[in-house]
Amino acid sequence: MASINGELRWESSMDEDVQRDMVWADRFADVVKRAIKEAYLKMIEICKASAFQDTQEATDCIIKTPGSGETAIRLRRGDYHQNEITIRYERKGGVETEYSKIRRGMCRLYLFGWVDNHAHKLRRFVFVDLDKMREYGFFEREEPYPVIPNPDGKTSFTVYTITRLAEKECIIYDSNDKNTIQKKLF
Repeated sequence: MASINGELRWESSMDEDVQRDMVWADRFADVVKRAIKEAYLKMIEICKASAFQDTQEATDCIIKTPGSGETAIRLRRGDYHQNEITIRYERKGGVETEYSKIRRGMCRLYLFGWVDNHAHKLRRFVFVDLDKMREYGFFEREEPYPVIPNPDGKTSFTVYTITRLAEKECIIYDSNDKNTIQKKLF
């Protein structure tokens, strides 16, 4: 997904399976924008400035945010397990996958959401700190966490449980648990 003039849109020149997946996910661009805004409003921290900052630096408060940066977005149909995230490991035809790109250091954040097709909303979504995942070695092993083939025979993916990611403070925000905001971002 790419942003042009604030609009979320998909890159072109991709194979048919990739395009099909993107057309499906693109239907939820407005839902993704709302999720990002919801999470960021809850992740902003406003602190009173120190006496020195107030008297010497004309600062009354400090507004801290998780920062900006490249964000990967993955949507799954809501009937999939909502206690784990998956990252596409391989796609037939030689298309570079998310796993490879993330392992190389691309993207800082990962918004992973489960879609409710009928209500046109996200049932649940989490923000994952990819830098933290890399720091803890989630992408270091030659063979990653379990590589599971999709029934279509064209793709495979790795699975990471939200519990394990939360233990390592890789979950920044979980829409099902408002207490997951990690202060270590600041």
